[in-house]
Amino acid sequence: MKGLLVLGLLGVAMVPAAFAFGLLEGVDPLAMIAFSGSLVILGLAAAGLGYLFPFVALGAAALALLGVGLIPAAMAMGNLAGVDPAAIIGFSVGLGLLGGAVAGLGLMIIPISLGIISANLLGLAIAPATEALSQIQGVDTALILGFGASIAAIGVAVAGLGVMLPAIAMGVIGMTVMAGALPIFGLALRTLPDIDLISFAAGTAALGLAGMTLVPGAIGFTMMAGALTLFAASLLLLVPLMPVLDKLGSIGLFGMGEAEAAPAEGGGGANNEQIIQKLDELISVIQSGGKVVMDGKEVGRVIQLAAGPIGS
Repeated sequence: MKGLLVLGLLGVAMVPAAFAFGLLEGVDPLAMIAFSGSLVILGLAAAGLGYLFPFVALGAAALALLGVGLIPAAMAMGNLAGVDPAAIIGFSVGLGLLGGAVAGLGLMIIPISLGIISANLLGLAIAPATEALSQIQGVDTALILGFGASIAAIGVAVAGLGVMLPAIAMGVIGMTVMAGALPIFGLALRTLPDIDLISFAAGTAALGLAGMTLVPGAIGFTMMAGALTLFAASLLLLVPLMPVLDKLGSIGLFGMGEAEAAPAEGGGGANNEQIIQKLDELISVIQSGGKVVMDGKEVGRVIQLAAGPIGS
């Protein structure tokens, strides 16, 4: 079925082909071959033009624009007939230099603007300066110089005040505080009998200096008072143990009492036996209990010695 369909289509195509071949009757076969080759070349050229169509279109548009621009250029060139070429070249160079100068002015627009503003301000200041200079015609030059020197001295003095502003401010604050304290000081002076204020001021200054020198001594006395307080507290803690210490001394544990008279005999074993014996006596005394009788006068004297200054 497909072959019959192909044959049918081929038969339909053969009708115009046969008509075309009938038109070629008497044509040279070489001419037909050449014509076929030229068709191939023409087709390739057309394909190339189709590939280059965007570039060709852009080139044509550029050429059209160039033609429009060439019209006034051609008219201008027509007006240059008889003009010296050197003048044309000089005009071109001058035009380039003028363009460069204008570009430089554009780059320096900010300094130029500031310069214009400064010139305007200077112009405004020149008028009163000229008027002032016209007023001093006939004035002695030495007087003008002296006035200038005095202005410079005043400026230096004002600058010095500015440098010393912190000290001046502190002095003002001090004077303000002193002004608040002076009325109270005046009331205190009125309560005093008639005295020599100069001597009183000198004595007050000397007392202030003495007070400054007594500051280290006050610190030392404060530390000594603290140490004596701690020493008194320790003695108060030892007071309840005084009977026990007395008992220890009575049995010769500290080398006092009868133990001082007893000569050391024997070697180290005898000494150990004595110590053990004394400890047994101490234990028996503590276990026996009893009342502790303390002399109030002696206890008070010890407490007073501990609380009072050394050497009292």
